[in-house]
Amino acid sequence: MKKTVALLPLVALTACNTVSMAPHSLDTHKKIYIDTNGESMRYYLKEEMEKRGYDVTVGKTTSVQKTTTNIQGDKEGRVSTTTINGARYIATVNEYDVGEYMRYIGRPLCMFNGWKWVDFNVSIADNETGKEILYWSGMGCKGTVKSNITEVLDELEK
Repeated sequence: MKKTVALLPLVALTACNTVSMAPHSLDTHKKIYIDTNGESMRYYLKEEMEKRGYDVTVGKTTSVQKTTTNIQGDKEGRVSTTTINGARYIATVNEYDVGEYMRYIGRPLCMFNGWKWVDFNVSIADNETGKEILYWSGMGCKGTVKSNITEVLDELEK
């Protein structure tokens, strides 16, 4: 019984990932835009995609809001459009602060695997069709997350 209780915290700290994707839907020959949010995940995603031959642009999107007329005739509706300079795919990356507890626990836990615990969301949408082709939410040591990007992109590519 004592051994089981001692292992429970380790099991609770292992990486949890949720991945939803449309396999074979990412075309290597098209341009991809990655938003500047995130830190590690944005860098790892950009690095891996450039290694595979993608034309990658990283930056902030320019959002334009227009006032529209709603169904009652009032001019209160707003529509936001984003200009991405010809990118076929748009990747949005978010990383979250893991808090003091995980900073202290994550360092020894990730000692040989990236030194930092990462909590993230990644979304890739097809800018032509408007469909999300990848949603990935997870957490883990930087080294594990970096190797997971390779596996996820392998499944996603045409």
